[in-house]
Amino acid sequence: MEAAEPIEHEGVKPQRMIVEIGPGERDRALINRLFSDQGTLKYFGGDNKEALFELQSGDMFVEVDLLPSQSVDVFRHGDHKAMDYSHLPYLKKSFEARLPDGVQGELVHADGTHLPFDREAVDIIFIANVLSGHIKDDTQTLEDGVIGFTASEKEVQVEKQRLIAEIKRVLRPGGMFIVEEEFPPYRSGRAALNRALEELQIDQDFEVETTDDGYRLILKLTKRNESSLSN
Repeated sequence: MEAAEPIEHEGVKPQRMIVEIGPGERDRALINRLFSDQGTLKYFGGDNKEALFELQSGDMFVEVDLLPSQSVDVFRHGDHKAMDYSHLPYLKKSFEARLPDGVQGELVHADGTHLPFDREAVDIIFIANVLSGHIKDDTQTLEDGVIGFTASEKEVQVEKQRLIAEIKRVLRPGGMFIVEEEFPPYRSGRAALNRALEELQIDQDFEVETTDDGYRLILKLTKRNESSLSN
């Protein structure tokens, strides 16, 4: 397997770590929109389960599932690393068997509440339809065609608190936390998102820029450094 050719993008800082948390296939459209001035992002490795996009030599894009007990595959080829997740830990042998010659690989476990990164190691984190996704209004029932947790369930809020705490831990000061939430007519996601943002007290740790087109809300949150938090 040949090393991927560097992709030149003006203004892209080398060796950034970019992480997406949550279900990923549809969310990649958001990533392409946000980086549209830098060209379409490319997979490195050719397997649609490999979750690395290379923006520039040394940069990484990692996708981690929100749910617990996921497997995350990590491998390196030359100066390039890739990370991949699977629902089934027993796929380790399959993962090892498909490693190209010369690629070092290992299997680790991670999820949105236990991110496999050091403190302040990540530059950009995306989540899409995580804070309000799978949440239905307390007045709705399964007969209304909405399947999910009620917004008042304590387990849901605890999981989100753990997720946000992990994001704060791994995101560097000045790093970007991007939240995208869609609000289909059949789901009262906006109310659930507003409750989540208030209860999680996100604005205490981030400077917030909001884009709202009525059906989609995008928050760009820049992590404050410790000195600004103390002011």
